[in-house]
Amino acid sequence: MEMLSDERFREQFRLTRRGFAFVLSLLEDDLQSSTRRSAALTPAQKLSIFMDVFGSASIQRKTYGYSQATVSRVIAEVSDVLYNRREEFIHWPDEDRLAETRMAFFDSCGIPEVVGAIDGTHIKIIAPVVDEDSYVNRKDYHSLNLSIISDANQRINQWISVGRVLTPTERSDYEMACALKRLIITKMNNLKKADANYQVLFVLVDKRTLRLRIDKQVFKESRIYREFQQREKTGIILGDSAYGAESFLLKPILRADRTPAEDRYTNAVCAGRAVVERAIGALKRQFFMLHLELRYEPERCAKIIIACCALRNVCIELKEPEFELQRPVEEEIDDFFIQDNEAPRDSAAGAAMRQHIIDTYFS
Repeated sequence: MEMLSDERFREQFRLTRRGFAFVLSLLEDDLQSSTRRSAALTPAQKLSIFMDVFGSASIQRKTYGYSQATVSRVIAEVSDVLYNRREEFIHWPDEDRLAETRMAFFDSCGIPEVVGAIDGTHIKIIAPVVDEDSYVNRKDYHSLNLSIISDANQRINQWISVGRVLTPTERSDYEMACALKRLIITKMNNLKKADANYQVLFVLVDKRTLRLRIDKQVFKESRIYREFQQREKTGIILGDSAYGAESFLLKPILRADRTPAEDRYTNAVCAGRAVVERAIGALKRQFFMLHLELRYEPERCAKIIIACCALRNVCIELKEPEFELQRPVEEEIDDFFIQDNEAPRDSAAGAAMRQHIIDTYFS
């Protein structure tokens, strides 16, 4: 490590030397080996292996001259330490920081009282041995669904879930919907009234409905949703059309006949929530393996993802420079447009809050 230039060090270990030393100081006691063997890895070696593996643009596993079993043990140890200490690094801001966040969001989008933006992303994983179908997402690959809330500086204030894409019940419902789709297409083919356009339509409806249900349900079943509902937390979260509007959650208006005021409001929501998309992008650029595929069982993958989120927050606090994209990857972009009449139903309080914001700030 000492022989590397500063640039090469940062490229390989995803931190500046200063940043690496700071993270090591936080984790060193927990990463001390209990064995007194002379060949035991030091905390610095363990951290360097973890950072190199998950910052790599290659899906091939590295061994660094150690056995694969040793590298796997290091990955488990470091991810366990960070996961067990996750609340030190990923937590809801105090009042001073919330005041700064509200001001930053208001400056960027003109909406008052915004304390965060919510979004999700899929992290590709190898097909699990157990409940394999439950991890297949709408693009037909295995993944864990990471949902986060970030502040105006891309800091991850809350991870809502890192879990399977579907519960067994949801998978059953989805399979029933697909069977119904096939039945309808067969009937239409028999009547010689079906063509490729009909088939594409049914596929999109199945997968769109599935995605909306997942995003909405994950949020509504989360602790932070209950805390906002019970006013233990206050402020406004910005989301996209996969969520229903609440008194504390604003989303865009996507119908074609928007008024000029609704246009300005929608543009403001989109401008404000763009920060969480950038936060997810920065996370995946720093830990590039999250762009590729995690080859571990789901529980270990979830801990690794949270560990990377924790380290990303440390980097933001240290003002570490962001990474550029190492090589082209397929970005996760929805391949369909969600209309208002297809989106989750808004609560009455959510519709009232949205109209209040439009009338007060955008009319």
